[in-house]
Amino acid sequence: ARRRLLPVGQSLPRLRARYVTALTTSSHLLGESMTYKPAVNNYRTEMNYDVEVRRSARGRLSAMAAIVSPVHLPSGFCFLVSRASGRPAQPAFDFLTSAYLAGAQVRELICAENTIKAVVDDLSDFHHFLDAHGLWVHDVGEEALEQYLRSMTTLKSPVTGRPYERSTVLRRRSSVTRFLQFCQERGLLRHRFKIESSPTPNGIAQRFAPNLPGPRADPIDKLVRAIEPPLLRPLLDELGPALVNSVDEDLVISPQPSVSRLMAEVCLNTGLRRAEACSLRVEQVVNVHLEGRDPFTSIAISVRGKGRKLRQVPFPVWLLTALRFYAQNVRARIVSTAIKQNRQLADHGYLFVIEKGCRGVKGRPITPKYFNKIFASARERMLARLMRDDPELHRLAKSIRITIHALRHTFALLTYIQRRNFGDASPGKYVQAVLGHSYQETTERIYLRSSHVFESELSEAMEQLS
Repeated sequence: ARRRLLPVGQSLPRLRARYVTALTTSSHLLGESMTYKPAVNNYRTEMNYDVEVRRSARGRLSAMAAIVSPVHLPSGFCFLVSRASGRPAQPAFDFLTSAYLAGAQVRELICAENTIKAVVDDLSDFHHFLDAHGLWVHDVGEEALEQYLRSMTTLKSPVTGRPYERSTVLRRRSSVTRFLQFCQERGLLRHRFKIESSPTPNGIAQRFAPNLPGPRADPIDKLVRAIEPPLLRPLLDELGPALVNSVDEDLVISPQPSVSRLMAEVCLNTGLRRAEACSLRVEQVVNVHLEGRDPFTSIAISVRGKGRKLRQVPFPVWLLTALRFYAQNVRARIVSTAIKQNRQLADHGYLFVIEKGCRGVKGRPITPKYFNKIFASARERMLARLMRDDPELHRLAKSIRITIHALRHTFALLTYIQRRNFGDASPGKYVQAVLGHSYQETTERIYLRSSHVFESELSEAMEQLS
């Protein structure tokens, strides 16, 4: 690996990723008003591949702010910078701004912050590979790319100490090939990669470097996995008591609704992603007119999802009633107590809050990471109980991935089959709109194939959930 001459007072960079030794990429907060304008078009002179990840954030400034430009980076945007010079790594910076920002003077992030962070982490790993092998981006050809992809099957992750997950390898291959395709389209590569074109329902699709080694994506019916009906009730019961109960043919709201059960029911009955469920706000459920409505009808709620796209999502009236009761009683009490303990706090407005915890934690919004934690705990409790009471059902539960996202798939398949059985000629169009997918044809193809695999189990599930 090439040596770097660093400015006086700057510490030596850590060794290059897993190719030299284990490396943990650090993240630094920069100012939201920080801007960048490429000084020259010669990417080779601008590039230093000993890089680290940085994220623009509100209210923090950096020495990079001295590089003036009329274009501002939005909060949450991640990119790579050289450790030696502190300048954005090129051409990766231009690729990221082209692919993930929209707007001219006021730039907006067109994807989730977690998405851009994952892509930048992938590119950081690739740049450390180039740095360790003494390569520039314009030197990369099929041989170098194949060597990088094969390295992930022979080396262990510096973060986990275990071999890389299949999904990680697939994601990194996708991130790196998209970056290289961007470079090739702008004439930045010395060696050209092969591109295959094939027709799809959405137009002509181009496949960059089609003969790359490594794992292939799973078939659609393996990617779209619903939670089998016998497992739904035990899983939900571990998350908390039922939200509504039938008393004399009337639905009665539980006086102590569990926030974990509420969030899981939202994902299962509306198809929201975990981040979308965490982002729900109090006014979205409190200001809805519910009086006199049939509890089994639905009311559309505006939800801002992936890519900051706004869509209308139908919420069952019975679920909205439970959410309103939680907001006006349980949540209000928790937040009020937290504010009394810390006068500097204010009501943040998010619907779901942490119920228990030390001072400073209780009453805070539930994050996707925290939601994952409480869901995983419930899943483990369910598995332990099934192993003791029902070994056959325990084997079924161990054979599938029970995740929050699986609740979204379960909702989609239930809805697809139900609308098709009720005579909807194009159920995929409705599912596409509710889930927030870009293309109806993709949704139709995915859930049409998966629905045939799960139809008998999901039909039973619809009866249980109705």
